[in-house]
Amino acid sequence: MKIKLFILLMLILASCRTSKMTNSKSIFTHINLYEYGQIELGDDINKFNNLIEKKENRIFLKKYVFGGSNSIELITNNDYELTEFVFDYGSTISLESKINEYTYLGVPKRKDNKAIWSDNKTEFSIYKLNGNVYSKMKKIN
Repeated sequence: MKIKLFILLMLILASCRTSKMTNSKSIFTHINLYEYGQIELGDDINKFNNLIEKKENRIFLKKYVFGGSNSIELITNNDYELTEFVFDYGSTISLESKINEYTYLGVPKRKDNKAIWSDNKTEFSIYKLNGNVYSKMKKIN
């Protein structure tokens, strides 16, 4: 009985270690805006009024302040703190090629058309929705 319990405990510990290792890297929490500095999850959106534009009750970075995606939507909480960045890459990019760009973060959790990496502060996901490829950086604390 003790041997079976020991083996079961070792299997549980091994699976926990493997799970942790697949998402062991820290997820980035900011966007480099080059000459405009950077914008980070948790920042007050009001600090960036000159770099944002509103479209249909949604907030986006202006096109000239970033590169690499068609648009970047900024999502805030009720205190105007940035809680999510949503990058729209359009329909011409492959979901798998975009996921492969982030293999340095470890092995993502995969579900349907979505890959997810997380640490204790941030969740980063890449997914396909209505034919477009997106990524999302989300504050989880």
